[in-house]
Formats: sequence, structure tokens, C-alpha cells
Amino acid sequence: MANEVNSFTQTVQDLVDNANIALEFSSKINMSLTTQEDTVKLSVLEVDEITGDSSTVTYSIPSYNKIINKVNAIQQTVDTFVKGEGKVLLNDGTYREVKTIPVAISPRKIVDIPKPTTFKTKNNWFFESLMFPQLIVSFDLKNKIDDRSDRISSRRVIFDNYDDIETQWFLDNIASKTNLSYYDTISLLNSNNKRYWVDEEIKELPLYTRPYTGSFIIKEKKTINNKEWYILNTLNYGIPSDEPVINNLQLSIGNQLRYNNSIYKIDGIEVNEMRVHLLPIVGMDHPTVNQNFDIYNVPFSQKIVDLPVGYNECNSLFFKGVNDDYNLIGDDWSNAISFYSNELILEDGNSGEINIKNCMI
Repeated sequence: MANEVNSFTQTVQDLVDNANIALEFSSKINMSLTTQEDTVKLSVLEVDEITGDSSTVTYSIPSYNKIINKVNAIQQTVDTFVKGEGKVLLNDGTYREVKTIPVAISPRKIVDIPKPTTFKTKNNWFFESLMFPQLIVSFDLKNKIDDRSDRISSRRVIFDNYDDIETQWFLDNIASKTNLSYYDTISLLNSNNKRYWVDEEIKELPLYTRPYTGSFIIKEKKTINNKEWYILNTLNYGIPSDEPVINNLQLSIGNQLRYNNSIYKIDGIEVNEMRVHLLPIVGMDHPTVNQNFDIYNVPFSQKIVDLPVGYNECNSLFFKGVNDDYNLIGDDWSNAISFYSNELILEDGNSGEINIKNCMI
């Protein structure tokens, strides 16, 4: 009879334990759906069937937030490839570009380019004794042409301002207007019997150096308050230079780091302990101790085109984008970007306001 009582008591106890485990599991699953932490700890009392000894085992359940971040990283990785901006590493260690080429579409019309107000010089030491440095004006075409494009078509209408009266006519009738099309500009010049020259060329966009450089050794990985943190050897990085790089900049929330072919964004940082919490953005690599993160610079961040101008020139510039997949240029020229070169100011903060005319005197 005693055995029956003990058996009944044990059964009730087992039922209570299982009910507690179910409640704990239900509670932690519910918590995993709402928490902003990376994981949720679930403690379960387990009994050894042979010895009858019990022990508490703790499991880490990934949170819904962490799973969503992983899924978003996969989606953004796929989107990167679909946009033709990704590379694939093959088994032989080589890379291949993944490109998705849509139907042949002409680049959209380039709009809203402001007139230049400054110029810069480009030295050519071979010819320096024969001529002045080349004068350059720059135009920012970011978000106005395809990020993958590395060239544009440009057309320059050079007005024959052989005296001050002609120069003033250009300023009053062309440079003062912001919405003249190429056809309107040429028609206006022809109807007033004005002389001009047209120069057209395909301009390569210049190469550029990435804005920041820096490497960070992963010293340790820790789970603190259910979040996975990376302890780094430093939080400092710098600007590329021909001289030794001065690492006087510091990582902050929002900076992006690269590990192999994956990109992560810093969404938590403890400066005193040199640890960061990261969100996956692109890729599925798993950072490990004694390996490196590198500061990541978003590609195609600049789309600057440089065009040469001359002293005392009246210019009207027009641009078209280029579809490099099909070698198509845009259907329409941009509106006129008209300016008088002698009014441009030297792009040098230490020199004060020096215009082209003063430079040539």
C-alpha cells in the first residue's frame, strides 16, 4: 500500500513539474516574441532516468527580434545581388560578379543640378612651364545617375563673348535662366545671330579613395543581458593618407563593420569596455575571436564629374546618363547649367575669395 502511495505521490509531483515546465516554456516563448534582446534563457529541471538525480539545464532561445534581423540580412543580401552590386565566391577561390540585367531602358533625364560657384586647379607638371594649371568645375550627380555608372555624356555650348557687351548679353539672357532645354538654348542663340561652339564628349567619373580605414581585432565574445557583444582591441579608425594614418575617429552607433563578405551595423556600444553589439545587414558569416572587423564604407557614395573650363568663358553644360549594360545614353539632355567662368571662386578655404580672373592676372 505504501508503494502505491509513493507512486501516486510521485505521479502528482511529476505532473506538477511538467506543468511548471510547460508554464515556464510558454512564458519564455511569449517573452521571446516581444523582447529586444538577442536570446531568452529557459531553465528546465531534468531527471536522470537511471540515477533519479535531478539537475537544472538552461537553454538559450533566439528571440523573434534576432530571427527577424537575420531574415532581413538574407533579404538585403539577395537584394544586393539582384541589383547587380554583389560578388560570388566560387570553390576555386575566385570571384564572379552577379548581374541581373533588366530590359533595355534609357537613363532618366538628369535634373536639378545647381550652377557651379567654385573651381579648382589640376596641376600638370609636364606642361607646367608652358601653360597655366587646368581649371576644373565639379558636379555632384549622386542619385541623378545609376550608381553602377562610371561615365556620362556631356555637351558644352561655348558662347563667343568677344567683348563685354556679348558677355552681358549671355548673363542676362541665358545664365539668368534655370529651365532652358538644349533646344531652347540653341534656338535662342541662333535667333539672335550669336556665335558659339559645341563640344561633346564621354566623361569618365574619377576614381575615389574610400573615406575611412580601420581594422578591429575581436578579442572576445560575451553574452551580457541576453545580448551578444564583441570585445574589440580598439574603437578608433582614421582617414586614408599617404602619411601614417592617424586613428583619431571613434566608432559610434550607426557605423558599419565588415567581416569577410558580411556587413554589420553597430546598434549598441560601451566605449569604456570597448565592446559593440551588432545587427547583421548583408551576408551570413559568423565573426570569431582573433579575427578582424574592418570599417565599412558604402560603395557608390560619390558620383562627381569634373569638367575643364577656361578663362573668360561663357558656358552652357548639358548631361545625359549612360546605361552601361546596353551602352545606351539618355533620351533627353539635362536643362542648361549656364555660368560665366570669371565669376567662379577658387575652392580653397585658405585663400579667401579668389576668382578665375584674378588667378590669371
